[in-house]
Amino acid sequence: MEWRCAVRGKANTCPVDGKQRREIFTFSHHSHTHPSMPGSLIAVKMKSMLKTLAFGDMFVSAPATVDYILHAYADPWKPEHSRPVSSKTVRICNRARQTMRPSDSHDLSFEVISVSIIIIL
Repeated sequence: MEWRCAVRGKANTCPVDGKQRREIFTFSHHSHTHPSMPGSLIAVKMKSMLKTLAFGDMFVSAPATVDYILHAYADPWKPEHSRPVSSKTVRICNRARQTMRPSDSHDLSFEVISVSIIIIL
């Protein structure tokens, strides 16, 4: 698998790339051509915690999970990039839960509960 730096703009294309073979990573001899964004590691850790919580409790809404993560771990005194964008994190949470759902909705292996319903007209 090949990895590239995520900074790919018209003005500044970062040449850093790497290769992964199972557990072994090899990186190119190039260095980054852009400054790092302070606090981005904190945002990545928050996204990881978000995915863990999304898999843990399916019945809590995605915005509620995001609000919990932001209120518990976000620090307003740290740089802007240390806080993930709220709308993107809701999308990340929903995508993580989507992988848990069965892809085939025609699965008939469920238990039928027979309940008598009386309709009064």
